[in-house]
Amino acid sequence: MQISRPLKLAALLCMPFFVIAAAIYPVSSWSEAWLKTNIQWLRWSQFLSPQHTIGLELQTADAYQQFHARTSSALLRQIKAQLSAAAAAPNTDTEHRYQIFARQLISRHQSWVSRSAELLLIKAELELLQQQTEQALQSLTQAHDLINKNQEEYDTVVGEVLGQRCQLEQQLGLLSASKLSCEQYYQWTEQGRNISIDLKAQAALLQGLNALHLQQTHQAKEWFSQALSLLEGQQKQFPMLTIKVLQADALALHDLGNFAMAGHNLEQAYQLYQEAMLNDVLLEVELLTNLATHFNETGLYQQGYDAAKKAKTLYQQELNNNLPLAVAISNLLGSFAQDLGQFAEAFQHYQDALQSLQQAFPKAHPDTAAVLNNLGSLSNAVANQEQAKIYYQQALTMRRELFGEHHLEVFATENNLALVYTDLNETSKAIELFEKTHAKLQASEAKDHPLAEVLAVNLARSYLDVGDPRAGALLKDSIATQQKRYGASHPKLLPTLIGLIDFYQQQKSWLEAEMLSQRALNIAQTSLPEHHSDIATCLFKLARTYHLAGDLAKAEQYYQKELIILQHNQDVAGQQGTLKRLIELFDERGDAAKSQAIKTRLAELNERG
Repeated sequence: MQISRPLKLAALLCMPFFVIAAAIYPVSSWSEAWLKTNIQWLRWSQFLSPQHTIGLELQTADAYQQFHARTSSALLRQIKAQLSAAAAAPNTDTEHRYQIFARQLISRHQSWVSRSAELLLIKAELELLQQQTEQALQSLTQAHDLINKNQEEYDTVVGEVLGQRCQLEQQLGLLSASKLSCEQYYQWTEQGRNISIDLKAQAALLQGLNALHLQQTHQAKEWFSQALSLLEGQQKQFPMLTIKVLQADALALHDLGNFAMAGHNLEQAYQLYQEAMLNDVLLEVELLTNLATHFNETGLYQQGYDAAKKAKTLYQQELNNNLPLAVAISNLLGSFAQDLGQFAEAFQHYQDALQSLQQAFPKAHPDTAAVLNNLGSLSNAVANQEQAKIYYQQALTMRRELFGEHHLEVFATENNLALVYTDLNETSKAIELFEKTHAKLQASEAKDHPLAEVLAVNLARSYLDVGDPRAGALLKDSIATQQKRYGASHPKLLPTLIGLIDFYQQQKSWLEAEMLSQRALNIAQTSLPEHHSDIATCLFKLARTYHLAGDLAKAEQYYQKELIILQHNQDVAGQQGTLKRLIELFDERGDAAKSQAIKTRLAELNERG
């Protein structure tokens, strides 16, 4: 039942004047004063309603739609009313209706918007909702310029502008610019008065993310630890922020090889999400995506694939306008499908990601280069090295354009391209590119990055292919450096140990090859899940060492153990290779019956594959 205006006035007259004034302030005109007086009456009259807050937000927005703003501050209140109503009705037509009206107000009052940092910030937020990232960055840059001209006037929004700008520049891959914005935002939280704990933690989080993007993993971990320390005991008060920090910290822990702690963080984040009953589909999709990545890196490919599928189903049901997330899910599903040997499906996922990115970013973009790199990896996996070379060259051209000649992403792509040259038996090209990239990396600020050892090992393997004695020295130096960095039992030592095993096999130093094979296998079995592909590789190296040394019984034993893992992982190419080695072994031993049985098994596998 509606209440007539005289009755409202009578009710208001019964209240002390200062209550009314506090409720309606600030206003820019008598018409806005009357509007806010009516809104305040609604607040008091509906206080006992279960839908009190949501209903009030919607009614306030509707009332403000009839209002004609006479000043920029009144316009700001009018737009904020629309956005509050939109936030009260997420993922509905109502949300879009209020967002559209807010955009219309922004468009209608461009002259006011261009002179107000707060309005420019809102404009940027609305542009981000429409995936207009470059326009949003322009709006934030304009807001930042206004703030620099009049710091005191905009003291309340300077942090929000800096924080938003930092995040957006990270999203666009503008790493140098985002580094500066993140540092300015962090300084603001350190120097400002009455800065809340959550803003300080967010600033530390953004600093860490920037360090992570620049592959400064140890620095990133320190920032995330600082953020978690600030949030200690207040996780339930700031669940969203805590979840974001836990996820970011898990990424750093993965890069540092601490898979167990990374998994613990992700599980804690998901548990907090459920306990807080956040009902945020976007956040749940992100959590599932990160859990899927964790499963992938620990060799639990099927669990990872299932989590990624669940994330994609949720995304398709509830969200369809978040490009970075859509690309991340497609990339992840492509990676899982590739690891599971489902190459056609992997190709489709990567193509979906590539098409979306090329439509959104016609020019060079870091995510586009990453997808091209993944397509190169997939092409190499299906023995299409010529196509892999094309994809890697495209990714390399794009990364050089984005980052210059001396960036880790460029070095990583050059490494991948050199590996393809190796597979194409273009050994001289491979060695030339490995040597060039290794020299550039050694001369750069990132000379101590783990990629340096990866390049050294791959260069050493190329030297092994041509019998160059420099291979042994490179591998020994690399393993010494890695042991100082990670300790003697870290799984990141495995590629270098395997390179050394190949070196000693080539030198016919069977004892050294056996000892290193046993060590590699022990590291893999201790630190990785029982069916991880790296365990299969170590079993093969040990079997091959015994085979070459003439201990055929032990060789057969380890080949068979390797086959169990290959079958579990549905690695057809791996099974084919090991079955051929077993045929060779049984032929050497003169066991025709076993040799024939393996030949039959190989023929059946070839027919199925």
